[in-house]
Amino acid sequence: MNKQVIEKDWITKAGFRAAIIKQEMGFRCGYVMIPEGKQFDDEYLEVHGGITYRELNKSYPVENETPLLWIGFDCAHFGDKTILDPDGIDWTLEKVVAECEDLASQL
Repeated sequence: MNKQVIEKDWITKAGFRAAIIKQEMGFRCGYVMIPEGKQFDDEYLEVHGGITYRELNKSYPVENETPLLWIGFDCAHFGDKTILDPDGIDWTLEKVVAECEDLASQL
């Protein structure tokens, strides 16, 4: 079973809910919730490694009362620090927060 830890759940400066999950493999994923009716195109969003998660979900990345659309990115790309590549770039909590804030501002 994959152990995941919610490291941060907050409202970005742009007003979007965001969350950061640290995965068992040692890397982080950042997520931004898309408000109902908000239109966007993944192709034009710039974030580390691109958008790798887009899901209408009630329980992930954090518990919700109703299904919400979340988009996200991961920090487990070639050259990123994971348990398989301990010498890679360390995507600290602060860096992933900044990336989520940037993603939210693009929306």
